[in-house]
Amino acid sequence: MLPVDFSTLYCSTISINRTKSWYTESFHYDCTIRVGRENSKLFKCHKIVLASSSEAFASMLYGNFDEGSKKKR
Repeated sequence: MLPVDFSTLYCSTISINRTKSWYTESFHYDCTIRVGRENSKLFKCHKIVLASSSEAFASMLYGNFDEGSKKKR
């Protein structure tokens, strides 16, 4: 049986809980996406999460597109 390092396990749990707060509390978001024209919905997002999940977002947010350079309101 392998020994369990509970300090590492505890740190991983803290890290997961902090990451969850990015979503549940819009913690430290750095971009907002508006979906729809009428009755639009705003999503507070993290550029690095979007870019790491999608080549299209990576190009849009970190390339030479206007969307990547606009400041959040």
